Amino acid sequence: MALPPTARSFPVEGALDPEDVLDYAVGISQGEHIKDMLQPGEAIVEFKLTLPLEARASGLEILDMATDLGFYSTRMQGRVIYFWLRIAVEFQGLPLFSASGTSIPIRFRGVTDNEPPRVVNATFLVPSFVQ
Repeated sequence: MALPPTARSFPVEGALDPEDVLDYAVGISQGEHIKDMLQPGEAIVEFKLTLPLEARASGLEILDMATDLGFYSTRMQGRVIYFWLRIAVEFQGLPLFSASGTSIPIRFRGVTDNEPPRVVNATFLVPSFVQ
């Protein structure tokens, strides 16, 4: 499903080569402006990252597991979300990864400590590396 033009989206720095396993960090904005995800004094108490259909079709995976290389985890520290990404081996040769300007979406959903809680949504756009 394509993102609506009004969707809140954030480009993520650092292109993902199809053969990479990389960590990313995305800061959540806080302030008094409508563009800010959090209002002053507000915090995220629960969050989830999910992969839209386009991301799953590209083979994108969010790692949250132990491997022989170490433990990959998705976590939030303060207002920064840390997560690890890779492209599944069987998808690494897709033509998508030879096209310029391709971004792969990851959906963020957060619940705040506001009373009543606010639910905020955004899309993180991960640029793919052009081989």
